Order: sequence, then C-alpha cells, then structure tokens
Amino acid sequence: MDAARLRSLSPQEGQALSQSIHARAAVPEYQYLYQCYPILDAYLAGQNPELYLHRWLEFVNSEPMLTLVRQVTGLPDLRKADAQATLFARQQFLGLHTDGFKEEGWRVAYVLNLTPDWHENFGGYLLFYDEDGDIAGGLMPRYNCLNLLAVPQRHAVSYVPPFAPNARFALTGWFRDA
Repeated sequence: MDAARLRSLSPQEGQALSQSIHARAAVPEYQYLYQCYPILDAYLAGQNPELYLHRWLEFVNSEPMLTLVRQVTGLPDLRKADAQATLFARQQFLGLHTDGFKEEGWRVAYVLNLTPDWHENFGGYLLFYDEDGDIAGGLMPRYNCLNLLAVPQRHAVSYVPPFAPNARFALTGWFRDA
C-alpha cells in the first residue's frame, strides 16, 4: 500500500490493517509490515528526481561498485542492482523468507544500515535460520555497515518493539545477474 493510501486510512482502519497483518504473521505464512520507498521504480518513472536516494541507485550500479561486489562474492556474472529505502518503525518486521526470485536474477541481497545508536533491545536484526528453524546467526543493524547475503537463504528482520526510540532505516536491494 503506498504512503498516500496509508495516510488516508482512518485510525480505526489503520488499526484493523495492523491487526490483520499481525494475525496472518501468527501462522506460518510469509508476512511483513514495514515502510518502503521503491527507489528503482521511482527512478525509472522519473518521480522525485531530486531525491538523493536516486544517487544511491546510480552508485550501486556503477562499474567500481559492481566490480567490488563481484570480487567479494565470487560471482562474476552480476550485472546490475536494484534498490529500495526501508524503514522499520515500532511494531514492524519482515517475516521468514528466502528471496528466491531466480527469474529476477537475484543473487546477492544487500542491506546498508543507516540508523545510528541502535541497541540490542531495539530488535530489527537481520536473522538467518537453519532448516530446523533455529537461528543460525544474526546481524545488528549497525550504522554505515553493509551486509551482503547470498540468496536464496532463509532469513527475516526481527520485530522492532514498541519501546524502540526510533526506526531502523536502511537501503536494501539485490545484485542481479539478469
């Protein structure tokens, strides 16, 4: 749902939407609740060209950045990247999933964390799960830290609790071979 539509919801409608999302997340079904600005879509549509976020898309698609990611990952066929700005506010999360979009050419997901002074109690961790459902590892959203992960891979972003003092901001996307 885009931001304009979200802003148009009454408080009761917003509460009902949130409750519906949380109810679906309570069963083993992929679910998420976070805010996103689709940088690639906006860039291609010529929307908001003045936003500095669009320079990020140009940067991750620059030959020096693509060369670096190819070298770090050992994937010489990476050709381009897409991007979105994400914000995980209080009571938001990204459920367990794999990013298994082979047809999109997704090979490596990335997260550039942009929230300073994050604390362990604030959630928002990038978590990795093994096949038994146990947490195999996790990364705190450290400021100015770039996380790269091979896809498909079972992962999630943990719930940001109501007492977190601010939101978790990041630039995210996928390096692609198609």
